[in-house]
Amino acid sequence: MIENSSNGGRYFYHDGNTKIGYNTLCIMYPGEVLGFIINVNDTISQDKVGEIENNIKLALDKQ
Repeated sequence: MIENSSNGGRYFYHDGNTKIGYNTLCIMYPGEVLGFIINVNDTISQDKVGEIENNIKLALDKQ
C-alpha cells in the first residue's frame, strides 16, 4: 500500500496477522531512507503494531 504522511512524504507499507498470535508490519519511507520490519509474537491489534512503529520513528527523529 502507498500512503502520504502528514508532512507530504510518501511511504509504503504492508501489514497483517495470522489471527493465532503473530502480527507484522513492513514500512518504508524512501524520502527519509528509512524502513522498519516489526514482528510481534502476540495477538495484539494491528493498531498497536502501528503505535510501536510510530514510537520508534519518533525516537529516531529526536536524535
